[in-house]
Amino acid sequence: MKFTTFFKKQLKAFSLLEVAISLSIIGVLTLAVIKGQSLLYQARMDKTTSQIEAVKISIETFRSTYGQLPGDYNGTELRASKIGNGDGLIENNETETFWEHLEKAGLLTKKQSVPAVGGVFSIALNPATDLRGNWLKLSNADGSGIMNTKDAIIFKIKVDGSSDNASGSMRIRGGNGQENMIESNGNLKDTKQKAFIFYIEFP
Repeated sequence: MKFTTFFKKQLKAFSLLEVAISLSIIGVLTLAVIKGQSLLYQARMDKTTSQIEAVKISIETFRSTYGQLPGDYNGTELRASKIGNGDGLIENNETETFWEHLEKAGLLTKKQSVPAVGGVFSIALNPATDLRGNWLKLSNADGSGIMNTKDAIIFKIKVDGSSDNASGSMRIRGGNGQENMIESNGNLKDTKQKAFIFYIEFP
């Protein structure tokens, strides 16, 4: 028997049934991965919701213990690297000292101040005309958005139980360069881009 004839006999194409089964398996695995990623992200949202509550409780505890807000605290009891001016506003360098004061008071660890959904927590004073006072901000370090429309609404409901962006303890805004993502009535424009940041009201 010639080699070429033998080689041709060894070749066997996949049947349509085999191809169909293979594609079905690939499809099932792909859906499982996508579903798993979705569940993981929902878990990160839940964890970040708990982190926000932990920060708020820490602020309340600090204020009741020391009589001032963390960061703004002008006492020396904590032995922090810097003290505030005690005027009730967290501004300038006090926004950085805020986290140190909570840590020195034993109320919050560095790990707890890192959002599970990504981005960073920071402190914002009077971030918008309708948002006055001190607010906890959740965004990327450069102020850009961390969630798309769908996730932003789900996250707000998890945090304060409302999808209404004009009320509740959390407000959604467009990130740096994406401020136009909020409609005139306060609703979020529909986008799959990570365009939105969050402001959480101080307790």
